[in-house]
Amino acid sequence: MRSASAPRRSRWPAPQAGPPGLRDAVRRRQHRRRRGTAGPARVPRRARGRHFGPARPGAPSPGELRPRRERGPRRRAPGGAVEPSRVDERAGGGALGRPGARRPRRAAGGVRRLRSRLRGRQPGAARRPQRARAGRPRKAGPVRSPHGQFPGRGRGLDQRRRRLRGGRWSGSRRSGGAPPGRPGRLPGRLGHGAAGRRDEPRRAREDPGDARRRPGARRDAGSQGRAHVIGQEIFDTPAAGPFLALPAIAYRAVVGLRNALYDSGRLRAHRLPCRVISIGNLTLGGTGKSPLTSWVASLLRESGYRVGVVSRGYGRTGTRSVLLVSDGKTILAEPRHAGDEPYLIARDNPAVPVAVGADRVEAARLLLRAADPEVILLDDGFQHRRVARDIDLLLVDGRDPWGNGRMLPRGPLREPIDSMARADACILTRSDGQCPASALAALERYNPGAALFHCRLVPRAFVGPDGESIGPASLKGFAAYAFSGIARPERFEDDLRSLGIRLAGSRRFSDHHRYRGGDLEQVAREARLRGADVLVTTEKDLVRIVETPESSPPLYALAIQVSFSGGPGLQPWLLGRMASLRPAGGR
Repeated sequence: MRSASAPRRSRWPAPQAGPPGLRDAVRRRQHRRRRGTAGPARVPRRARGRHFGPARPGAPSPGELRPRRERGPRRRAPGGAVEPSRVDERAGGGALGRPGARRPRRAAGGVRRLRSRLRGRQPGAARRPQRARAGRPRKAGPVRSPHGQFPGRGRGLDQRRRRLRGGRWSGSRRSGGAPPGRPGRLPGRLGHGAAGRRDEPRRAREDPGDARRRPGARRDAGSQGRAHVIGQEIFDTPAAGPFLALPAIAYRAVVGLRNALYDSGRLRAHRLPCRVISIGNLTLGGTGKSPLTSWVASLLRESGYRVGVVSRGYGRTGTRSVLLVSDGKTILAEPRHAGDEPYLIARDNPAVPVAVGADRVEAARLLLRAADPEVILLDDGFQHRRVARDIDLLLVDGRDPWGNGRMLPRGPLREPIDSMARADACILTRSDGQCPASALAALERYNPGAALFHCRLVPRAFVGPDGESIGPASLKGFAAYAFSGIARPERFEDDLRSLGIRLAGSRRFSDHHRYRGGDLEQVAREARLRGADVLVTTEKDLVRIVETPESSPPLYALAIQVSFSGGPGLQPWLLGRMASLRPAGGR
């Protein structure tokens, strides 16, 4: 230990000669490190060995500190920062060859400039070090607001410069629109739950049919993309009205002219050598035509008639020519070639031959050659007037008979309401025994002599892919993920809720959708995320599913059947009309 009285040895030897002012300047440079500054500056090459003449009048002495900052060559301080050397090239240096003294180091408060030639932190929108010659910072403008707040969802951004720092280009989609879809995520409004508050997990989506649903919450309308379903509510949107008005007028004129030509006999209906019963409706699908066709075929078969079914075969792949789906003994076509509805009719009625084709006349003739039926049922044949029929059965939805009352494409009507005058009987489906006022008024106005029946479409069982069936109450209390590709998917979901099944989520595809492996993988993934115990679909969708993905929840299809209540029903009336008809004919 050195005693306190011992003199501290200097790092630099003190000069032995020189004026008093020079010795003071040298001493100040020797002990500059104690005040937090860098070590002594080196003498520039251009100042070494140079003879300095006498100072000019008024010029400072060689060792005197200059009051004004002068820039000169840069040097690197021991701390790593680069600062300019305070060398006065115009004045003479000291006796030791050291030019003018340096400016004392400032207190910390700014970012020191590094060797990478970065400019210090600047005020303005950038708020970060800039490279050399970066120019002045940009002013607060369309990219960032003056108060440091970004506009919500890109509102107010300049269309030419819509790139935020660290973000992606957003010019590919409209400002404020939905974010683009991500791989592995279901499109549309079936996200992974609503975002909660900070430090809270995402909230699970509630069942749209749950009584605990938030007030004003919207029902789950499906997903976006090619699997998105545009429901009949699009007919009532104000934006669609101007674009659909003229096509609706043209369609109504064409349908009216065609019906007038058939009514007057100018267009001839083909008569078949058998009795023909047509089953159809006036609106788009969802009234239960195929279940009723299967029920009537079973009824007539059990009553001793040889029955055949002719269908259009919507959604089938391959050729548009006629095809024999079943000859009454064996099913000859796969669902994708036959169509889901004709295939279901043939499967549920093994002894009934079924033919499909866009030309119903040719399909009926093929059926006559293959099986020689006594009665042919036209599935969805109310508008197909090329085939003369003996009985016309018109199905009307008991909950929503005519929709908004407009023709396609502005509404769900395929024909004007007055076309119901051709019907021999009107059947209200999904009815509780009461006729809606609009349907009753139309029936009394256009066809007061038609018979009126009420029927319900009730769940019959749950069917698995292997054909195993369980009772309709077997899944009560289970959490199910529902997906379907039918005309009215909301009715299918209502049927599931009526059975006590809790919907963890739903996915709606277009009518007669052709399922691919990717669709089912996304459905299974979303079902697992929602915590669903089972997957539930319709019978029509089940026949279009070739294979279910691995690690998927168990899959079941809801099978429905027709049930008549409140009176004798359709059976005695139909059998009585069949007995009164002549063997072959029609109108």
